Amino acid sequence: MKSYFKFNLQGGALFPIWLCYLAFILSSYLPILYQFKIISPPDIDPGWMFPIVIVVWFIILVLLFYVTKLIIENVEIKGTTFQFDASVLRFMGLLFVNIILMMVTLLIYTPWAIRNFHRFFTSSISYNGSSFNFMGRGSYLLLIFILALIVPVFIVTSVITYFFTGDVFFTAGKVNIEQFNKIGYSYQIIMAFVVIPYSYLFYNWLFNFTYKNYFINWETDFWLACGNIFKELFLSIITLGIYIPMALLNLYKYFVVRTVMQSGEGNYSFGFDLEAKKDYIFVLKQVLLSIVTLGFYYPWAICKVGALVLGKTYALHEIDETPKIEEPIELFN
Repeated sequence: MKSYFKFNLQGGALFPIWLCYLAFILSSYLPILYQFKIISPPDIDPGWMFPIVIVVWFIILVLLFYVTKLIIENVEIKGTTFQFDASVLRFMGLLFVNIILMMVTLLIYTPWAIRNFHRFFTSSISYNGSSFNFMGRGSYLLLIFILALIVPVFIVTSVITYFFTGDVFFTAGKVNIEQFNKIGYSYQIIMAFVVIPYSYLFYNWLFNFTYKNYFINWETDFWLACGNIFKELFLSIITLGIYIPMALLNLYKYFVVRTVMQSGEGNYSFGFDLEAKKDYIFVLKQVLLSIVTLGFYYPWAICKVGALVLGKTYALHEIDETPKIEEPIELFN
C-alpha cells in the first residue's frame, strides 16, 4: 500500500525569515558597490569590509538553519511528522570550527566540513523516535572533487584559454567586449555540461543514510543517470530556461523511483505520481509570481511547490516473504 508524504508549511511562517535573509544578502553586496564607487559611504572604513561580510554570511547560514528546521518539521507521512532536534548554538559552534579549519588548510578541509554539516543535520532528523545517520566519508568526497570537478574544469579552461586568447579578445589594441562576452557565455554553457558527472557523484554521495537497520541510497547507473541529467539540461538551455521546471520535475522523479530502503526484513521503494503538463504549469506559475513580486512571493511558492511535490511522493513497503521468527520492522507506522 502506498503511503504519501505531506508538506504542511505555510508561506506566512517562512516569510519573516525570508525578509531577514534578503536584507542580509543585499547588505553583503555593499562592499562590492563601495569598491566600484557605486556608493561611497563616508563613515565606513574599507578595512572593516571583509569581517563585515564574514559576519553577514554567518548570520545568513544561521537563518538557513531555521529554514531547514521549519521545512523538516512540516514533512509528514501517515499522520506522523519528522522531528528536528538540533541546537542552533551547536550549529554555530560547528560552523565556526569548520570555517577556521577550512581557512587554515587553504580549503583542503572542505570535503570533511561538508561531511560534518551533512552528518549534523541528518543525525538531528528523527521519525518515530529513531534518527537517521549519514554514512559518507570526507576522503571519498575529496576524490570526487579532484577527479570529477577540479581536473575536468582545469582541462577545459586550459583548452579554451589556449585557443581563444590573443587576437580574439583584441581589436586595434582594445578589448573586444562583444567577442569576450560571447566566449564567456559559451564557456559557462560548456562548464554546465562538464560538471554533470560531478553533480551526480556529489548528490549520490550525499544520499547515503541508515535508519534503524535500513540502508537508504540510490540504485542508479552512472552513465544512464548522467545521460538523463544531460538531456534535461540540454532541453533547458535550448528553450532559454522555459523548460527548467519540467527538467527539475523529471529529474526528481528519476531519482525518487531509484531510491531504496533495504534491510533483511523487507524493503521500501519510492515513487512520484507526475502529471507532466499540469505540474509543469503549476510550478511555472509559482516561478513567475516570484519574479513579478521581486521575490516577496518566494516563501509561498516554495511551500506550494513543496506541497505539490511531496504530496505526490510515496513510500511502498515490500515485505520479504521468507519465513522469519521476528516480525518485519515497520518504518512508517
